[in-house]
Amino acid sequence: MDEHSVMFLTKFSFFLVLFVLCPLDSGFRSRCSARMTDYYAPSPAPQSSYKFSEADALYIVLYSLGSTISSSFCDDQPSLSSITITCSNTIGPDNEWHIIEISRCSAQMTDNYAPSPAPQSSYKFSEADALYNVVYYSGLTSSPTISSSFCDDQPSLNSINITCSNNIGPDNEWHVIEITMASVRLNGFIHPDITKLTYLETLDLSDNQLHGSIPSNLGDLSHLTTLDLSNNQLTGTIPLSLGNLKNLIRLDLSSNQLIGIIPLSLRNLKSLIRLDLGQNFLTGIIPPSLGNLNSLEELDLWSNKLSGAIPPELGNLSQLQLLSLDENELNGTLPKELGNLTKLRALWVTSNYLTGEVPEDYKNLTNLEAFAVGGNNMSGPIPPFIANWTNLRGLILIGNSFTVLPPTIFNMGSLVILQVSDLKSTGFAFPISSNLTSIETLDLSFNNLKGGIPDSFKILSLETMLLTGNKLNGKIPDWINGMITRMGTLPKILDDHCNGTKSQYHSLFINAGGEDVNHDGQHYDADNISSNTFYLGPTKRWASVCSGEFFATTANSSDYIRSTCEVSFPEPALYDKARVCPQSLTYYGLCFKNGKYNVTLHFAETVFSKDEDYSSNGKRVFDVYIQGARVMEDFNIKKEAGGPNKRCTRSFNGTKVDNHLLEIRLFWAGKGSLYNPPNLNGPLISAISVTPDFQIGVSSTKRIVVIVISVVSALVLALLLLWAFMWRMGWVGDRELNNTIVKIRDKEYSLKEVIVATGNFGPQNEISQMVYKATLRDQEKLVAVKKLPLSTKQFDQITNEVYAGQKLKHDNLVELLAVCSNKKKKIYLIIYEYMENGSLQQALFDDSNVQRQLDWQRRVEICRGIAKGLEYLHELATGKILHRNIKASKVLLDENFNAKLSDFGLAMLYGEDEPYDFLHKIATGFTYDYAFEGDIVSFMQAAVLHNRGSCSGLVDQKLTSYDMRQVVAIFDLAMRCVDQTPALRPKMSEVVSELERI
Repeated sequence: MDEHSVMFLTKFSFFLVLFVLCPLDSGFRSRCSARMTDYYAPSPAPQSSYKFSEADALYIVLYSLGSTISSSFCDDQPSLSSITITCSNTIGPDNEWHIIEISRCSAQMTDNYAPSPAPQSSYKFSEADALYNVVYYSGLTSSPTISSSFCDDQPSLNSINITCSNNIGPDNEWHVIEITMASVRLNGFIHPDITKLTYLETLDLSDNQLHGSIPSNLGDLSHLTTLDLSNNQLTGTIPLSLGNLKNLIRLDLSSNQLIGIIPLSLRNLKSLIRLDLGQNFLTGIIPPSLGNLNSLEELDLWSNKLSGAIPPELGNLSQLQLLSLDENELNGTLPKELGNLTKLRALWVTSNYLTGEVPEDYKNLTNLEAFAVGGNNMSGPIPPFIANWTNLRGLILIGNSFTVLPPTIFNMGSLVILQVSDLKSTGFAFPISSNLTSIETLDLSFNNLKGGIPDSFKILSLETMLLTGNKLNGKIPDWINGMITRMGTLPKILDDHCNGTKSQYHSLFINAGGEDVNHDGQHYDADNISSNTFYLGPTKRWASVCSGEFFATTANSSDYIRSTCEVSFPEPALYDKARVCPQSLTYYGLCFKNGKYNVTLHFAETVFSKDEDYSSNGKRVFDVYIQGARVMEDFNIKKEAGGPNKRCTRSFNGTKVDNHLLEIRLFWAGKGSLYNPPNLNGPLISAISVTPDFQIGVSSTKRIVVIVISVVSALVLALLLLWAFMWRMGWVGDRELNNTIVKIRDKEYSLKEVIVATGNFGPQNEISQMVYKATLRDQEKLVAVKKLPLSTKQFDQITNEVYAGQKLKHDNLVELLAVCSNKKKKIYLIIYEYMENGSLQQALFDDSNVQRQLDWQRRVEICRGIAKGLEYLHELATGKILHRNIKASKVLLDENFNAKLSDFGLAMLYGEDEPYDFLHKIATGFTYDYAFEGDIVSFMQAAVLHNRGSCSGLVDQKLTSYDMRQVVAIFDLAMRCVDQTPALRPKMSEVVSELERI
């Protein structure tokens, strides 16, 4: 890549930060985001400050017409075929030219769009204009030709449907009544002019990649009956104005990225038949007022973050056939009022926090085809009246605390899926006969089932039968084939693999799901077998058993090992991969010496972690048993760790082994998520470590005790002398740290002093990921200490370049004070000046820090400071230095809110978001060898801002006052910095000069 391209990307990153200073408002109304330099380059002002002229304003007003406007427009008086613009110099006190008239007659908006001329001099904004904007800005790959005669022509459209009608409205004119552009790869946004199509009845933009927010005035389309925006990437909240759509029959906003609450205004949609808001990130309660939608037949709110109780008012929806509330955070009991929904065909409330019993009133739900309450905390007996639901095809009760399963359930000939687990009973047996003639999946795991499997089940249509964790005995029938696998008895395993002695080992380290790895002085065995069978570890010191099947129909062997690159802690090798098992995962430590052990289990939720696929809504809940005793119940990794991709460890000391066998069992009892993408339910673990809680090799007999005491007594003096000698040589203790000297601001400190000054890298002194503040003696100001988790070889590769960075001195660069390391202790530190007000990102977005709210002028000064820092790196420092990672988190603010660039030269080595994802090739800011993926992402983000913005919406809504002239001038400068022609982009010195004049 040439020098122009590299400098362009760096400058564009700078202006991405500029846009952070002036974030876009979600509801934009005009198009003033064009590249101004393509059409308009105003003459330089004779003074040092640039004066915003009428030509500037005229350009912004008329950009939608694509006209060429310059600062000498009124002097030139050009002939315009489609626009009338009149100037006069006889008005105003200055005798200068001023614009007194703007008229438009059939102006061409694009090459392929020419509305019919208006009979008068003023142009009337038509439905054709609105339709053009809606289609064009939606991002349709091949937009049709849209003119004022579009409805008259009724052109044939291949992949989309736009329907007009002249039988609606009082004027008997053509109006657009339907726009269907589903599954056509739209990647734009919904233009606000959609509301100008006042007679629109159907709007279907589903299954695309639309982004941005839903226009807040969409509720103005009073004729709308169908609104389907499902399966896009829409963000923001659900507009309150949708409650005005009194004729709406179908509203589908599912599978987007919407946040906020469900608007109370939706209670006004009395004609609504289907409401689908599933797979979003909605919070708050389910509004009880939804019970007023008397026409509603389908209510789908699954996979959100809704909380509170299920409103009893939903029992008023007498026409309801589908109620889907699963995968939320609902609590309380099932309302008895839902028993009034006699037309209900499916009730889904799985994966919540519901308690209590199934109400007796539900006996009236005889039309049910699916009853799913799994993954909750419900209790009591399973009601016998369920057997009277003759249309029932799916009965999902797993993961609760029900007590009794009525035998009549086994006579339900309509059942296709029956899942019942974790019954709190002393046990029951299979019925002798069964009439489950349609059954395909039978899951009766962990129910204390006794006896054998009757031959009557042979005639069933079973595809899957899960019977793990029961007390079955007798012969396994031959007809079961591979549905149940057997493992050799544990005594047999001990005899086969302990080499004649059952007491060999006293520790165990397993990297669950990962490769062989050394960590903290211990070797962790690889555990990367992709199967759900019995497995004997490579060292034959341990074995594992996995049972069950994932709910995902597409699951395969690779799903038993899950990997991620998003972990952010010092031991990624233990957490970047994990073992997942559908139902039960058991590890056996074999041939252990009897005694007490310390067991540590390592977890990190790396599967239910992403917003993009809605898996972040998922809840993984399971139990942990050690030596048969439950030590953790309803364990939720994300809840305990504080979020996904964060580590969590649990230690159990004093675990007793008395038969040479250690058993660690992780069991999924059906609680938490069942069907949330990617449908990988079951326990997950990252690593296991077991260490002895006793002294190795010491006997309890009196003879050995006497010998040991005698030997110890004889060697005490020698050992003390040896220790003193080793300390003197610096082989033990902290002498190496005390002898490692670092010079900071002309004063010398030991490495030990620096570490102690950080609170031994304690969390109380951590100011960002792996960066700590430190108070050093004889220093008036604090310093910031960054701890690099590098290998010795990696540190050697960057040391010279880091030291070169110490020569960079500028008011807008964070000062690099020192670098120090101790290779034996594997400690590598970089010391910077401390910045009192943290990062620009914190100052802009951390609402809890009110004192950091920035007014407009301070933000402009920060912009200037960033530009000056980049100017120094690009043009004034020795050699050309690229930062390559300009973003708000890399801009730090001192006590006076002066902006300073940080991490120049180290940005690609040590990223805050993924601090351990090092490049395969160490590269710093002193070379042009460089991976551009991050800047490309920045470019795409900024391009969206460019194409979708409005000048009035650029400014942070928290600001109460600002200079609009400065806003436009900065925006113009930003657009010139990202011009597609490198020669037209200003240098950073020119950027600084213009910012100084603003």
